[in-house]
Amino acid sequence: MFYKGRHFIDLTHTDDQALRDFFYETKSLEWYYRQRITDSRNQNTWFLSSILTEKGIPIPVIQIFFQESTRTRFATRIAIQAAGGTVADVIDPRYSSMAKGESLEATVRTFILLGYRFIILRYRGPVKDAARQLADMCEEEDLPASIISAGENNTHHPLQALCDLFTVFQAKEKDFLAGNLRYAVIGDMESRTIHDFLYGLSYFGAKKIWGVSGVGNNLPSWVTGRLARQRIPFEKTSHLCSIAPENDVFYFTRYQQEYRRWYRTLRALGLLGLFERHWYAKWFGATALFRDRMRADAIALHPLPHGPEFSSSLHREDKRFLHYEPMIMNSICTKMALFKQLTRLEWKMER
Repeated sequence: MFYKGRHFIDLTHTDDQALRDFFYETKSLEWYYRQRITDSRNQNTWFLSSILTEKGIPIPVIQIFFQESTRTRFATRIAIQAAGGTVADVIDPRYSSMAKGESLEATVRTFILLGYRFIILRYRGPVKDAARQLADMCEEEDLPASIISAGENNTHHPLQALCDLFTVFQAKEKDFLAGNLRYAVIGDMESRTIHDFLYGLSYFGAKKIWGVSGVGNNLPSWVTGRLARQRIPFEKTSHLCSIAPENDVFYFTRYQQEYRRWYRTLRALGLLGLFERHWYAKWFGATALFRDRMRADAIALHPLPHGPEFSSSLHREDKRFLHYEPMIMNSICTKMALFKQLTRLEWKMER
């Protein structure tokens, strides 16, 4: 699953068997984790809390976040602590030496030499393929750490993709692994979560995938090219309700306003909410008409945070929408499984 054997930067360095094994390991860890938080005697604490330890000493992890985050940051923190590790955060690079002009590479090198074994990076900025560059630096300089991407600009979010794919596996295991499902990805095709979700799906196949969005809003060529090479039918439409009865899995996203300059103007004028409610939510949201046309056995995901495309009470009103409790639990457990796989590797630093 890993770039150069020990870095998790996207889903292009894996295969179907590695992902299959990962899902079954996550399923096992989820059972132990649920037992841990429901059993007052904590009989399974030792097993889980030994994942991120070495000779009984907690392994230190640091999160460097250039973007705001609730679920990714705190689910990762909880997973690290449950696995026995320690975690520190840089949640605003302005309060690190990067504010003085230090490069990202120099900052990460410093953290590694301070003893951090895992660097979790959520990056937004001018550096292209930042996680890959940091992974290459670790290899070239023999630095004993793994780089983990927790989202990079509007291209990749592999941590979220693991959670999303596992959620589908959990709900429809047999058909998911056999490639017998029909999918619709809905909303903003510039969403990095859609990109990695579809790339992960390509290892298992699908009967068909619909892209539901505006006419000029399309997937990047590296995603559509991958689907074509895997011979997965992909079709674009702007009419969500018309395809509602034929799909098994719906993947919704909010509008990625932070990546479009002119939406900042709408926000400054107080018009962004109006745009989202009366256009985006109407065409690409979970409306009452759409829900009426969904099959009873269909499921819908959302990587969160959601906007007006989902009502605030939707998860209580319709059990087909799995965007809160199941996906947040899966976010924790997929991260624990990732750390479990990475800690099986051994690193040696030249002295």
